[in-house]
Amino acid sequence: MDKKIQKFFTKHHITETDIKYIIRRDGKTCICLDDGRIVETYTPLKTIITEMTPDHFINVNKGIALASDKIASIHDDQYMMQDGNHFKGRARMPMLYRFEQERRFNSTEMVNGSSDLINAFSVLDRMPIPFCVIELLYDNTGNSIDFRFRYANEAMTDLQSLSREQLLNESFYNIFRNGDRKWLVAYADVALNGGSRIFRDYSPEINKELMIYCYQPSEGYCACAFLEEPEDPAPSSQS
Repeated sequence: MDKKIQKFFTKHHITETDIKYIIRRDGKTCICLDDGRIVETYTPLKTIITEMTPDHFINVNKGIALASDKIASIHDDQYMMQDGNHFKGRARMPMLYRFEQERRFNSTEMVNGSSDLINAFSVLDRMPIPFCVIELLYDNTGNSIDFRFRYANEAMTDLQSLSREQLLNESFYNIFRNGDRKWLVAYADVALNGGSRIFRDYSPEINKELMIYCYQPSEGYCACAFLEEPEDPAPSSQS
């Protein structure tokens, strides 16, 4: 961490995990903490975020960065925080798309994967890098609550130790019932707001450290490529 920022954090007893969100207000950067304090500085928000753990914070709009592990849900373009506050994201999901999501989620019929989507990515079927496309699922109030696998190549099924039939059209939290909700927040941000993200995290579901590369192939979808982090080599013993 930059020495100037580290000194500022130490002076005000701030740790990264204590931060709920960082916002720009009246020309200042306001760091909002779990204990209710708001610490102000003239240091640009982007400068502070750059010094944080990669992808711990999500820039949902100009001058607004939210801690991903403190987001409770995403409702349309509103990011609801665990403390009850909410922030407007960059993009607004079209109402027709939202209603289509609700219809699909509430339907009792099995929804077949999009043939167009499968055909578009079929050239990656035998690519040796795990790759999938997921679709956000919403409840009847518009809250993103899960995501469904719409495409998975052979390497992805090997990574998850599941067949393609077991993955496709199944929801993540139906397969992994104790899955971490932070995955939903990260993927939802890309699926709704576009752009791309790269983040590193440990997946307890498959017991692996992963580098995950995400982008938005179409509104409401997130495409992901997974690279396993190499294990640290065992220390060599010298005689």
